[in-house]
Amino acid sequence: MSPAHTSIAQAAMNFVANAWRSLRVRLTVATLLMFLAAIAVMATYATAILRQDMERLLGEQQLAVVSGMAQALEHDIGERQRTLEMLAQQVAPLMPLGPLAVQVELANQPTFEVLFNRGVFVLAADGRAIAGQSSMPERLGRSFLDDPDVARTLRDGVPTMGQPQPETTLSTHFLSQWVPIRDAQGRVLGALGGLTDLKQPSFLDQVSHGRYGLTGGFLLISLPQRLILTTTEKNRILSSLPPAGANASLDALLAHRGGNDVWVNPLGVEVLSAGTAVAGTDWLLASNLPTQEAFAPIRTLQQRMRWAAVCVG
Repeated sequence: MSPAHTSIAQAAMNFVANAWRSLRVRLTVATLLMFLAAIAVMATYATAILRQDMERLLGEQQLAVVSGMAQALEHDIGERQRTLEMLAQQVAPLMPLGPLAVQVELANQPTFEVLFNRGVFVLAADGRAIAGQSSMPERLGRSFLDDPDVARTLRDGVPTMGQPQPETTLSTHFLSQWVPIRDAQGRVLGALGGLTDLKQPSFLDQVSHGRYGLTGGFLLISLPQRLILTTTEKNRILSSLPPAGANASLDALLAHRGGNDVWVNPLGVEVLSAGTAVAGTDWLLASNLPTQEAFAPIRTLQQRMRWAAVCVG
């Protein structure tokens, strides 16, 4: 074979070898890319399913915790109502004798500021405060009849857990609880009520002092007023929620008086939230846990799967 033919044959063989190597490289790269893509798809699917499962389980746990705290609040409210009712029975026979007799009876009672941090008041049938055991004596003689909860107790003779009312002179809100005072024939002679200053220590501290997880907390909302009665975040106590229509998830939580969901709260933080109604009141107790904390294990898993894919690749 001539040198020319030998050179051509060698070139052909080199071409075939190079082509084969090029094809093999391409196949290897394509297979690797397909493998990595499959890992990525599986990781995305697995983490999505894991997030759904974690969201459901964490939501159920969160709702159980909130329900337990709501029951504790219900117990405290009931305890205060029973105490007021017992005192109302003692005061009832003294109502016809006048304010002084009622005031003397209250003075002989143990202090009620443990239960009501602004004390208790006795109202006449016209809504006027005639006696009190309180750190606010200036309220004596004042009419409370403009308070719809007082008016309902006097008119219908039923206990009421009042809505928070603003107290502009003290830059706070007062929460009142009222029971009727009845005579032996069942006629309503007046009302006995306890006042709680929402900016002072009270039975609601179990909410404001509570934490959920490392960064989550609780808040107690008055539904009619969309007002935060108390919360773990002290700077939001007595602040108003956004108006209806501003946040659909918040509106749904309030409208259904509870449930759980993942949503962006008024502070712009995505949270896992659960809430439940407090029986006997127009309150909603809710807890919020930022998803940054709630789903941290999923992000850790995603990072590990990425590193595993890189190492395998």
